[in-house]
Amino acid sequence: MSAISTASSSVVNNASPRIIRSLALSVYFKNPDFGMKQYEVLSRATAFLLSVDPFYEAPASSSEEEGIYSHLGSSDRRRMERNFRRTYAAEPAGGPPGRTPQQLGWLEFCPAQHRPVVHCVASSHVLAPWKWPQFYPQSWLRHVEQKHCAYSVEVLCSTKPEGKPLAKYALHPYPIHHPGGLDLAVIHLKEEETVLKQMENLGVEMLYMRDLEKEQPFLGEELKFEGFQIAAMDLAESNDFQNANNNDEDWDDEPDEEKANDKVLGNEDNEDKRVFFPYTETGKLIFGSPDRFLVSTPKPLPQGVCGGPVLDVNNRVAGIVEGVVPLNHEDKRIAGSSAFIPSIQLRRFLDTYAERIMLEQIMPKFVFDRVVRLKQGLPFREKDEMDTKSIFGSATSSKADERMFQDTWDELIKNMKKYHTPEETKGIMDMVRRERDEVLKILDKEGGDVDEVIARVRATTRAKQKEELERLLKEEEKGDLQKRLSDNNDDSATKK
Repeated sequence: MSAISTASSSVVNNASPRIIRSLALSVYFKNPDFGMKQYEVLSRATAFLLSVDPFYEAPASSSEEEGIYSHLGSSDRRRMERNFRRTYAAEPAGGPPGRTPQQLGWLEFCPAQHRPVVHCVASSHVLAPWKWPQFYPQSWLRHVEQKHCAYSVEVLCSTKPEGKPLAKYALHPYPIHHPGGLDLAVIHLKEEETVLKQMENLGVEMLYMRDLEKEQPFLGEELKFEGFQIAAMDLAESNDFQNANNNDEDWDDEPDEEKANDKVLGNEDNEDKRVFFPYTETGKLIFGSPDRFLVSTPKPLPQGVCGGPVLDVNNRVAGIVEGVVPLNHEDKRIAGSSAFIPSIQLRRFLDTYAERIMLEQIMPKFVFDRVVRLKQGLPFREKDEMDTKSIFGSATSSKADERMFQDTWDELIKNMKKYHTPEETKGIMDMVRRERDEVLKILDKEGGDVDEVIARVRATTRAKQKEELERLLKEEEKGDLQKRLSDNNDDSATKK
């Protein structure tokens, strides 16, 4: 098995005929202490893409907005966009509007250009088997570390499971594992922007978690499992494949003892030749606890589906596949049922741990500390007197601010007229209007910090004023010289 190539490679030129919601995950390792000279398969299973931003669909324009006044709504939207650009040099994160800072995810405080757009969700025991000695007691695994591993995901076509992957993409070798021991982790795409465009063209769908405030799980709810079964290529070509699909053996994911020892010994004849076959199954929810839900399925899920998405009827993520209850379980009512970690635990993992430590690595410390304050409901800065409610106030408070600014402006003009001639006042007001128009023009076109743009425009005005003053002084000096020459000529003529 050769080392994994980066994102732009190995894309097959055949489009996917369906929506693809799960990816085939492979973990490779190479430990020089074992005498290994190339990467070999350590574990395989399923993964899926989960959007960082929550789902938001902008409301469609109503028929009332159409007609001769429809331009007013468009103008209002453009004004709102300009207001955003006055504050943000980059586009703000997505998600539903009108939320308080406490309701935002950690990564939503960072523009999408500077952080991941998606998480690649997977099982922790697949990404790092050595962390799970209760599953894998093999002694050699204790010598495998994160630095020995590489990761990839493949896009597979469900109608051609025996064919080559549509594409294969590398992942960053820095998975984030659940700190409390749940079999849950996230990892991220290399060259994400390019890869996501290619995946979209191939039919890969970025998933969203279900909104638990609107869609509560209930006993008997129908749920769907999507992922991959791992089997040998010749098994798929034989008549026994369907029978193997229906067997009732307990399962886990790579590695097993015999194959693991062969890898350590460098036996090339024992390279893992298993391949992925797309798999879908439905079942009904029969049990729920804070950490684990159980679903009754027509047959036990096959090896390789762990880490795959559990979807509700709206194709929202209800959880992540954890495993199968053993067939010899003492409670026959749940024996062979499918276990999954509910989405509330996935959301909690991202909100309280994974996304927070990611943002802390992305942002400078002083900026991150201010985000922490906002998440705690405190002012952006300690010296700020206003609280977050005044920052994210209602339309009523915005109108009150506008009235206050207008009253202040009127008072300023009134005082100006007391100490300046009408011509001077007009000149000052014309200068202010020109600067205001220039500031708005720059903000609309380029965005950026308002104070910095004002300082930039003011500096330009000062430079022009200086040039104008120097020009007037030169003209005045030239006028005085001409006057003196004229006076001298008059004196000479008088003497004659």
